[in-house]
Amino acid sequence: MQEQILWLLKDLVRIPSVTSDAKQLYIIIDYVKELFDSYEWVHIFECVHNDKPSLIIQNFEWKFADIVLSGHLDVVPAQSQDLFEPLEKDGKLYGRWCGDMKDGCSIIITLMKQLLEQWYTDKRVSLWLTTDEEIWWVDGVWALVQDGWWGKIALIPDAWDYTYITYASKGIISLNLEVTWHAAHSSRPWMWDNALEKVYALYQELKHQLEHEDILYATDDHRSTSVQLTKCHGGIASNVLPETAYATINIRFTEEWSQETIFQLIEATCEIYNATITSRESWPLMYTDPENTYLTQFSGFVEQITWAKPSLDKEHGTTDGRYFPPETTVLLYQPTDNNIHTAGEYTMVDQLEDVYNIYTLFVHNVVL
Repeated sequence: MQEQILWLLKDLVRIPSVTSDAKQLYIIIDYVKELFDSYEWVHIFECVHNDKPSLIIQNFEWKFADIVLSGHLDVVPAQSQDLFEPLEKDGKLYGRWCGDMKDGCSIIITLMKQLLEQWYTDKRVSLWLTTDEEIWWVDGVWALVQDGWWGKIALIPDAWDYTYITYASKGIISLNLEVTWHAAHSSRPWMWDNALEKVYALYQELKHQLEHEDILYATDDHRSTSVQLTKCHGGIASNVLPETAYATINIRFTEEWSQETIFQLIEATCEIYNATITSRESWPLMYTDPENTYLTQFSGFVEQITWAKPSLDKEHGTTDGRYFPPETTVLLYQPTDNNIHTAGEYTMVDQLEDVYNIYTLFVHNVVL
C-alpha cells in the first residue's frame, strides 16, 4: 500500500496547484475525480465557491457523514518550479506540499478508494478535497458546512508530527484600526496627543487584558491568547505629531475566550482611545475535549500501529478544522513533516502506510 500512496503523492506534487491559479486548481480536482470514475456506486459532488473548486466523494448519497476525511489540495507558491518535481532521498520525499498536505491527501484518497473497492457501507464516509486553505478564505470547508455538509467526526491529516494527535488550535481575529486626534508641531507635544502613541497604547491595553504572559512566554505549551501588533504607520513629517495612525493587530485566542467576548472588549477599548475599526476578520478556534471518546479510540489505534502512546497536541496555528460545527469531533494526525512552505519541505516516506493503517482501523472499528 505504501508504494500506491507514494505514487499518488508524487503525481499530486507535480501539479502546481497554487491557490491563486484557478486553472491548476481545476486540473488537480479533475485528476482526483478521474481516480474514482470506475466505481459504479460512488457518489461524487463538485462544489465551486468564488472559482475555488471542491470535490466530495462518498459511499452514500446525503450530506451528513459519520466520518469526514478532509484535506486541501492547494499550495503556497514555490521559490522554484523545481520544487514541483518530487525528490525521494534518505527516507524522505522532498517537494512543494509534500508535508502540507499532499501526503495526507494521498492517504485519505487511497483510503476512500479502498473503501469503495470493498463496497464498505457500515459507516457513511465522505472525502472532502478543497482548494482554498492556504489563503485563509472561506471558499472550501467553511462554504461546504454553510451549504449543509458536515459529519459526526472529521479526520484531517494536517498536523505536524507522527507522535502527536492535534485536538486544539487557536482562533484568529485580525483588526485594522484607525486612530484620529489632532496634529501639532513636534516641539509642542503638550498641545495634542500623538496618534501613533495612542494606537500603541490601545494595543498594549488589549495585550494586557487578553494575554497571560507567564503562560504564553514561560511554559512549554505556550497555551495562552496572544496579541501582536503586525502593522503600524502614520505621520507626514519628522517635526509633526501625527493626526492619524493606522494599525493591524493579530489576535490568536484559546478556548478561554469566546469571539463575542473579545469583540466586546475590543470595541470598549477602541472607544476609550478614539479608534475606529476599519475592517475585521475572524476565524473560530478548534477544540476537542481530551476525554472525547472518539479521540480516545483514535489514540488507541495509533498506539496499536506505532507501538507508542501518542501525545496530545495543541497547535498555535490553524487548519480547516476550525470550520466544522461544535458538534463535530475534529482530530488531526499525519506523517511527520518539516520545513513547511520552504524549499526543504519533506514528509517521511515510511510513515505513509502507518498513517493509512491507523485511519483504516479507525474507520472500520470506531464505535459511534
